[in-house]
Amino acid sequence: GHPMQVDLVLQRDPEAINLEVAGTVLSPKARKQTKRAVSALKSSHFKEAQKQLDEAYKSSPSSPDVNFLLGYLYFQKKDFAQAENYLSAATNLSPHNAQALTLLGRTGLERQDYPKARSALEQAVLADTENWLPHNLLADTYLHQQDFDKARDEAQIAITKGKEIASPARIVLGQALISMGRDQEAVEVLNGFLKES
Repeated sequence: GHPMQVDLVLQRDPEAINLEVAGTVLSPKARKQTKRAVSALKSSHFKEAQKQLDEAYKSSPSSPDVNFLLGYLYFQKKDFAQAENYLSAATNLSPHNAQALTLLGRTGLERQDYPKARSALEQAVLADTENWLPHNLLADTYLHQQDFDKARDEAQIAITKGKEIASPARIVLGQALISMGRDQEAVEVLNGFLKES
């Protein structure tokens, strides 16, 4: 029966993908279909998004945006093989698209294809040095490849760049330190993760 004040603080999802279509050359029809597809993707209406993107792809198969959106769609549908095909096309058409490279790296991680994930994520880090997420994913990739020094270094970069939103990188850092035999440091890092969480 007593009024209670509640403060909500919304923060951007650090793994959120920007689905807006850039100013690439698309026919008016393909642009309209792509916008409809983005709206459907944002609402998780994958069937409608698929229909719109397939039509847009027919008229603009060499559009990096259309290929990226198809890759994102298949990633959401957990069809990682198809996602990789479209994301590879998107990154070939637009080699400095950090978002497409990062998602291609995530796809490689999901498929446990660590060499492909590593290649894409190393390019993503070069394309956008300030984004913590590709550093974190690259650290995870190095960890799976048992390259613990590089995993540690990338996790530390992710933590520095991402600050509090990069706390998942502390888990990778802790695992790398344990694998390097630096157990006390690992305990401190993992305790820091627990406090932040």
